[in-house]
Amino acid sequence: MSHIQFENQSFSLAKEDVLTVLLNAGLEIPHNCRSGNCQSCLMKATEGTPPDTAQQGLKETLKAQSYFLACQCYPKEPLIIERPAANESRYESVLISKQWLSHNVIQLKLQRPSGFHFYAGQFVTLWKDEQLGRSYSIANLADSDLLEFHIRIIPDGRFSNWIAHEASERQSVQLQGPAGDCFYIDDNLDRDLLLVGTGTGLAPLQGILHSALKAGHRGQIDLFHGAIEPTGLYNSKQLSEIEAQHEQVSYHPCVLKQDAQTTAYLEGNISELVLQNTSNLASKKAYLCGDPELVKQLKIKLFLAGMNSKEIYLDAFEAST
Repeated sequence: MSHIQFENQSFSLAKEDVLTVLLNAGLEIPHNCRSGNCQSCLMKATEGTPPDTAQQGLKETLKAQSYFLACQCYPKEPLIIERPAANESRYESVLISKQWLSHNVIQLKLQRPSGFHFYAGQFVTLWKDEQLGRSYSIANLADSDLLEFHIRIIPDGRFSNWIAHEASERQSVQLQGPAGDCFYIDDNLDRDLLLVGTGTGLAPLQGILHSALKAGHRGQIDLFHGAIEPTGLYNSKQLSEIEAQHEQVSYHPCVLKQDAQTTAYLEGNISELVLQNTSNLASKKAYLCGDPELVKQLKIKLFLAGMNSKEIYLDAFEAST
């Protein structure tokens, strides 16, 4: 058993990570993915050394200052920890506009901060204040002065409901990041691409699609977007227009259940629909975004069907309250 001290309180850890222990104690700790990717649970050790596994993916400058990821930290020695310094690795931005894309998804546009560099498809953590932050993927190209996000409004989601019902134009917002390797690289313009996502997993796929087209990608690009029912397939008109304008692009809207008025979509489990409507997997590169269980299972299925695991890029994220 190890021990940590945080904000004048002491905690004992058996097999739990630091984030879990603090959350179970009722403390408000920023977090989102709980897998070490979003880095929103960044903390700092003022005494003791955090384990190497808690610093994987961090910049060397942060490692040197004893920063670590609370969700990946299983201390091997006593630690005294604190929240990261205000504005550590953060950028100041403002809200430019928000627009409803569907009954539960908002398109949010922020001013791109000076010096903020990213690849379309990477994600950042948006912060309302020092404690409340959530991670979202960037949906637009890197040559824009704006940053576009697709935010699903969760009934009990504090951040998403703040965006939907309280935040207004010129609202101050902080950005942390970017992070993630789910973005387009023009290493082979003739390679076929497979883009698969559910819900707001469309956001990084949209950025990847636009990046590929801007680079002059010549290979086939198949984009599968899944939802429970047709109302969840936002941006379908825009994607259909892109398909009509580019012969190498095929857009495949998928639903678990059609409604009586609409029968234009593929119906069924999106993983099975992808396998049924895609060939020559061994020669493709895949980008899988959205629900973690879907991403995990589809990665396995694609690998078993012949795709090289090194050519499968993931952006899995869970809805956070």
